[in-house]
Amino acid sequence: MAEKITPHQKDSILVNNIKAVCNGPKESKHPKVYLKFENKQVTCPYCGNDFKQSDRVDNNL
Repeated sequence: MAEKITPHQKDSILVNNIKAVCNGPKESKHPKVYLKFENKQVTCPYCGNDFKQSDRVDNNL
């Protein structure tokens, strides 16, 4: 796995989709990753950003 990048978001990112997308800070070599939620939250393994799934998920996105 790539080296750990310091999170660029302090708060959790609210997502209204069935997956979260993270590509890290612009200056990093963080790949774009699609993350599956578990219990309405997920943490990016590359940069540590936390994502929370909204109660109002739009499956059409």
